[in-house]
Amino acid sequence: MRQRFLLTLSLLTLLFCLLIIKLNQIEVKAPNDYPVHNLDTSLNYTTIQEAIDAPETLNGHTISVDSGIYFEHVYINKSISLVGENRSTTIIDGNDTGTVIAVYADFAMVRGFSIQHSGFFVGLPSGIEVGSSNCTIIDNIIVLNKGGISLLFGGNHTISNNTISSSYYGINIIYSENNRIFHNYFLNNTQHVYITGSINNWDDGYPSAGNYWGNYTDVDLKNGPYQNITGSDGIWDHPYVIDDNNKDNYPIVPEFPSFLVLPLFMIATLLAVIVYKKKHPESFGR
Repeated sequence: MRQRFLLTLSLLTLLFCLLIIKLNQIEVKAPNDYPVHNLDTSLNYTTIQEAIDAPETLNGHTISVDSGIYFEHVYINKSISLVGENRSTTIIDGNDTGTVIAVYADFAMVRGFSIQHSGFFVGLPSGIEVGSSNCTIIDNIIVLNKGGISLLFGGNHTISNNTISSSYYGINIIYSENNRIFHNYFLNNTQHVYITGSINNWDDGYPSAGNYWGNYTDVDLKNGPYQNITGSDGIWDHPYVIDDNNKDNYPIVPEFPSFLVLPLFMIATLLAVIVYKKKHPESFGR
């Protein structure tokens, strides 16, 4: 059994290294001169910020972004939906400076992006910073930032189905309350949660469950809303406690050893980029 396990781990490591070498041979770039689209006006733009700032872009509009890499710092001051084509191949890169996406409009949505490389040293630059209310951050990969997501004041946000990894803080919450935070994967962050003056909901109830916490291991011997019925259910039997006022009542159990979650996630992301390259060779250059 041990030999089989070590062989599997060695093969995964080798595959990951080969994929890194392959990925380093390609450069992702915007697929055409106008890769950003307002779906409500049918107007096209060269950058994300240009599309948001356009006078024709109004509250309630949807901005669609083609797969590619965008070196931008995006400021959302309208109640729009910003939607990427594919979260593994639609990348907004902060180039190691400042916050990558700042949301300062109520009822905005950010979905379907890889958001990476905020600044690190001054203040709390983040992958996504939200300073408003009733926003939705869903289905993103937020990686290699100082703060993955920062919620500053306001509240009533939905944060769901995001992978937040390899950052100093996974999620930073300052006086922002009544947020629903569930079905996220927190991986390899120095501190998954930093929270001040806030009470939030960290799960979607039973059996929908809460979040996966990469540094948490418990037992899964029980099931049910009170975790008191014999039989496992893919939810740890005890809550993940953040502080006295915040806890994930139904933390998710990984389906394989927890230390393999991040490597497998990175391999899957690299595979998605390579597959997209083969299907859309015009979107990539050497």
